[in-house]
Formats: sequence, C-alpha cells, structure tokens
Amino acid sequence: MQTSLRILLPIVVLSGCSTTSESTSSTRLEDEFLQPNAIVRQEIDKRIREIPFQHQDNLLSNLLWLSERGEVAIPQLLGSLNAEEPKVRSSTAWVLGQIRERRVVPRLRPLLEDDNESVRLEVARVLMQLGDFSAAPTLIAGLDSDSPAARYKCSEGLKLTTGRDVAFDHLTDDQAARAEAVLRWREWWAKQSNDPFFHDSYAEAHGLPTLADQASQRPTSIDPSEVPAQPAGDLMQPQSQGQNQGDSNTTEESVTAPQTNETPLPAFGFGSAGSSTETSGSETPATEDPTTEDPTIETPTTEDPTSTPSGTTENSGTTPSSSPFDWLRRRAGSGSGESSDN
Repeated sequence: MQTSLRILLPIVVLSGCSTTSESTSSTRLEDEFLQPNAIVRQEIDKRIREIPFQHQDNLLSNLLWLSERGEVAIPQLLGSLNAEEPKVRSSTAWVLGQIRERRVVPRLRPLLEDDNESVRLEVARVLMQLGDFSAAPTLIAGLDSDSPAARYKCSEGLKLTTGRDVAFDHLTDDQAARAEAVLRWREWWAKQSNDPFFHDSYAEAHGLPTLADQASQRPTSIDPSEVPAQPAGDLMQPQSQGQNQGDSNTTEESVTAPQTNETPLPAFGFGSAGSSTETSGSETPATEDPTTEDPTIETPTTEDPTSTPSGTTENSGTTPSSSPFDWLRRRAGSGSGESSDN
C-alpha cells in the first residue's frame, strides 16, 4: 500500500504542474493583449474556421476584416498558428503582419522551422516586415524554390524590407543567372551577419567565386614608392609668353576673313570704272586722307560738262593732271581770266 502511494504521488504532482503551466500561459496571453467581448470573440473564431474553405477575393476580404480588428484579435490569431491546415497558419501569419504588432515576433519565430514551405516563407516575410532580419536567410533560401510564386514572394519581401535590388528574375529558366542573383543576396547577408560560410557554401555548390576569390580578384592599392618616376621631358612645361603670342597670332590669322581681288571703292564715293585717277595695270591709286583736306570738296574723275560755266570751253588736248587738286587750280585760273576780260 505504501509502495503504491509512493508511485502515484509523483504522477499527481506532475499533472498538477502541467495544468498550472497551461493556465499560466493562457493568463499571460490574456494579460499581454486586449481581449474582445463575447460577440466579437465568436465572430473572430467563426472567420478563422472559414479560412480553409475560402479563396481569392473571399479569403482576402475575410483576412482584411480580421486585421481591422487590431489587437483584440491577436490572442485568437496566435492560437491559430498551431492549426493543422497550412493555409490557416500562413493566413494567420499574414494577418499578424498587417496588424504590425511587434510583440508577436517571439511567437512567430518557431514557425521558421515549419514543415510547409509556404508557411515558412510567409512567416519569414512577416518577421522581416516587423523588423526581425534574422528571418532573411529563410527568404534567401526560398529564392531557389521550384515555385515561381514562392520565388516572387521571397524576392519582393527582400526588396521591400531592405531597399535593395539585385536584378533577380523569378520567371527566368536560366539557372546560372538566377544563381548569380541569389549569390548577391547571400553576399549581402554574409556581410550583415559576419557569416561568410552562408555565401561560400552556396558559391562552391554552384561553381561561383567565393568571397576570398572575389577579394583576390580585386585590384590592390598601389604603393607610391613602387611607381616609377616619370621622365622630366614628359612633364608639361609652361609655355613662354612668346609662344603664347605666336599661338594667338596663328589663331587670329586662322579666323581672318579671306582676301579678295576686288578693288576697294575710292574714299570720296566714286566708282573705279572710267576714273581718270586710275593708274596703269591693276594697281589701285592712292587717295588723300579725308581728315587732312576739306571733306566738302569733291574730286571728280572725269569732266562734267554741266559744271563748266556758260561761254567757257576747255582745251580738248589738255591731259588731266594726276592730282585731283590741279584740276581745281586750272578751273580757278580760267575763271579769273574771264573776269579780267570782262
């Protein structure tokens, strides 16, 4: 009799401890988050039970309703993380991510080891969204999933939470290009977590360069003492003032308008054709500087019959002088002779 009592006593004690721990956990959950009233609790339970039978718009509408309840829905949502259907577990994680309550992070982390891929990737995305970057390796590993939808979810989750883009194409069938993009994500996390093995193990499995190989391929810094001295003749010497002037003269000559063979017009506005002041050949006669003589005196190149006074005739054999002012002197002398005859 005493022996049987000794055996039953530990069993009773252990069962009592188990019941106490469960009640304590439930009490902590109720104390940590706000609790809904009885009517809202029943509606939340009903909508969670309907998740396995809903699809597309109906499912999205139901999950949005749950997320709009906010903190009061968290206790029942956390209980749904242990549901048998993977769809319920992943949908519940999505709703918790929409509520954005960081106090649920410790309760989401165990699901990173879930047997279902969709649950693992959705929980990892939600944890990254809530600021827990320890789930990044799970999302990066999901980039090699056989499902394009899963690869897209992981790629978008990484881009939105990190602000980085490594040009990962979730639809491409090029395994090599996809592996190179995945390796760039692994390189980022290896530097963030100081875990080069996360990068190098994947690189070796796909025949890509490891971090050590990349470091050896990068150009090393050059020691200035090892750079050979440059010959003095190759250095640029400053140009002398004469050279600069010569260059400027050359430039001026290159932009000067081309010379023409046309004869310039006379200074007093008379044309060159039929002018009595032209010399033989193609030489242009010199003209007087109008600034030294009276600019009001015009110098005709031929005789103007209208300018001769009535009754006065000129000698047809007289050859005009080479100077335009001799003609004026002759005209003045002929005028004085006429006045004396009168």
